[in-house]
Amino acid sequence: MILVDACVGNDKTVPSMAEWHQQKGSRFMSSLAAAGVTVADVDYVLCTHLHTDHVGWNTRLVDGRWVPTFPNARYLLPAADEDFFAAQAGAVYAESVLPVIEANQSERVSAGHMLGDFVTLIATHGHTPGHVSVLIHSKGAEAIITGDALHTTAQCAHPEWHFKYDMDAEQAVTSRCQLLSEAAEKNRRVLGSHFALPSIGRVTAKGDAFEWNAD
Repeated sequence: MILVDACVGNDKTVPSMAEWHQQKGSRFMSSLAAAGVTVADVDYVLCTHLHTDHVGWNTRLVDGRWVPTFPNARYLLPAADEDFFAAQAGAVYAESVLPVIEANQSERVSAGHMLGDFVTLIATHGHTPGHVSVLIHSKGAEAIITGDALHTTAQCAHPEWHFKYDMDAEQAVTSRCQLLSEAAEKNRRVLGSHFALPSIGRVTAKGDAFEWNAD
């Protein structure tokens, strides 16, 4: 089983986001349970990038130590992101990334990496240096999990719109346009990681931009 991005974790140090800082919520674990999944069932935790709201549940606090939440999983970390955030030595890296590395559960990956025959990482750099999106092939159909290549369906109509946390805004625009163009051309289902529900749909080309159609 593959988990793509581990959301915002409990007890994490995020002073810039009051609603995330030291939170103690049950939604993430309850959602896993509702899907019939336990932490032991997860084989891979695939991180599209290493921002706090995508790696928080990589780890949890047990007896004062950060330990991998998913004991049987390999954590796939975009190599360029791991390099960048390791150099920053911030709380996100220390609490949510370094512990899985020290537990020998991590693997550095980059665009083109495949999990079996059906899951491929594609380059969507810009939001972070190593940001990837996740392409899924199954029974002749394709879907793409965006990560933070897009943040809102409005960016389909306006792919040139920047997001304040994009580290390289112009590269993010290039990546977003390529993702949308290929999704429209190949009729891929699009799963927007930050889209308002319903967050699954398709895009069609419309002039120089795209139109979002929820499933």
